[in-house]
Amino acid sequence: IQEQIVAELGSYQKIIDGAKQVVENYKPTFKIDPEWKMVEIGEMCNLMTGGTPRSTVKEYYGGDIKWIVSGDIHLGEIFDCPNRITQKGLVNSNAKYLPINSVLIALNGQGKTRGTVALLRTLATCNQSIVSIFSKNRESLISEYLYLILKRMYLQIRNLTGDNQRSGLNMSLIRNINIPLPPLETQERIVTSIKKEKKAIDANNELIVIFENKIKNKI
Repeated sequence: IQEQIVAELGSYQKIIDGAKQVVENYKPTFKIDPEWKMVEIGEMCNLMTGGTPRSTVKEYYGGDIKWIVSGDIHLGEIFDCPNRITQKGLVNSNAKYLPINSVLIALNGQGKTRGTVALLRTLATCNQSIVSIFSKNRESLISEYLYLILKRMYLQIRNLTGDNQRSGLNMSLIRNINIPLPPLETQERIVTSIKKEKKAIDANNELIVIFENKIKNKI
C-alpha cells in the first residue's frame, strides 16, 4: 500500500513539475518586422501619473476609490486593488482617475517592479510611482499591443536609467521610448495569438493547483 501511494504521489508530482516548467519558461514572444515604422510613445499616447494623499489625514483613506501602487503592477491585468482613498483624498492630492484600458508602468519599486507593465481594466487612481499610457487613437495603436511590446522591452526600459540601477524611471524617459508600430490588423493578430497562449498557461496553473490538492488529500 505504501508503494502504491508513493507511485501515485510520484505521478502527481511529475504533472506538477511539468506544468511548472511550462509556466516558468513561457514568455510572450512575436516576430518584429524591421519594416514596421518606429514611433515615440509620446507621439502616439497621452501620459499621466497620480499622487499620494497625505498619510497623516485619516479621512483621505479607506473610501471607495481604487488607488493603485507599484506592487499592484505585478497583477498583469488590474481589475481590482487592495488600497482605497476617499473623495477628499482625491481632491486634496495629485491623484486622479486614469483612463480604463490604459497601460500602467512602474517608475520604481523593489526588485523587478521598475519597468513592469500592466493593463488597467477598472476605474482607478494611482500614486506618483506609476505612469498611465493611453493611446491617442485606437485606430493606430491598441492598448493590448502596447502592453505586449513594453513587456517585451522590459530589460531595455530598465536600462534607460544607466548604470545606476537604483534610479527610477520618469515620464520624460517613458515618453521618448521608441516602439515598433505595425498596422492595426497585425496588432490585433498578435494580441489574439498571445491570448491563446495565455489560456494554455492558465490551464497549466490550474493543473498545478489541482494536483497539489490531490497530493494533500492523499497524504
